[in-house]
Amino acid sequence: NVHMTPPQVKVTIISEAQANALLKNDKMAKSEASGDILNNTGTMEYHQATRQLSVSFRNMQLKKIKRAEKKGTESVMDEKFSLLFQSQFSVGGGELVFQVWTLSLPVVVIVHGNQEPHAWATVTWDNAFAEPGRIPFAVPDKVAWLQVADALN
Repeated sequence: NVHMTPPQVKVTIISEAQANALLKNDKMAKSEASGDILNNTGTMEYHQATRQLSVSFRNMQLKKIKRAEKKGTESVMDEKFSLLFQSQFSVGGGELVFQVWTLSLPVVVIVHGNQEPHAWATVTWDNAFAEPGRIPFAVPDKVAWLQVADALN
């Protein structure tokens, strides 16, 4: 009966390092975030047909981002972030409270349209060549041409 009092979901943007720390400790300081997001909370809606809860963030907007120090030739389009979705719900009349969270796939934050191709390349490479169960967001520097051709296909 979780849908009787629909849970709230909060979204926070976190860095690759913060995502790694979160997966190691299963904890993160409430104030720790890599940016400010407007309209970052939503109420879950219950869908009777599928018996599932979901939430839509219609007007979410990134207002500020904190970037890591750049190493060598690294650019902002190489820097990956993740959206952290957090919620909690109770069962048994509030006797048992579950705190749940999950991370999105990596996202790249850009400020100008001319950065979009490089950002797409970063995200595409990550989606195509990430190993299951990896530490966020480790990907190989090089792969065989056959793998690249398969990804482009």
